[in-house]
Amino acid sequence: MTLFQAGQRQTAQGLRNALLLAAYKAGDQTVSASTTLVNDTALVLPLAANAKYLVQALLYYAADVTGDFKWNFTAPSGATSPGVRYIGLNTSLALQYGNQSLGAPGASGGNGTGTVLPADLSFTVSTTGAGNLTFQFAQNSGGGTSTTIKAGSSLVAWQLQ
Repeated sequence: MTLFQAGQRQTAQGLRNALLLAAYKAGDQTVSASTTLVNDTALVLPLAANAKYLVQALLYYAADVTGDFKWNFTAPSGATSPGVRYIGLNTSLALQYGNQSLGAPGASGGNGTGTVLPADLSFTVSTTGAGNLTFQFAQNSGGGTSTTIKAGSSLVAWQLQ
């Protein structure tokens, strides 16, 4: 994030870095009885080449107790990250937190398709090429029911450099 000082000369680069990229989910999206990750149609951000970002996803989801919830992010080719920090519920519905490699699926618990649960995911990412950062989701294990990312979920990124 760019901080401005009183009297400081502003540059185009500094103003661009101060902008927030944001994606907001206006409607639900459901994956029915599948463990294959699918791209979320709304939670997508265009990242610039040779940049560093702080990313945060605030998710609301509903998943079956048996199938649970699998999540992932795809990033532009060559992007690197120290890992995705997550806070949510594990597959036993106990509070969990930890670090997951960028590009490697994580799992969170479900409490029935009618129960909405939260998840908070954040990370930094460095890009070498431009491209989209895309949130993906599915059931964690086959449960024969649906997994839904609910309206109101969001994905934001601040360019740090």
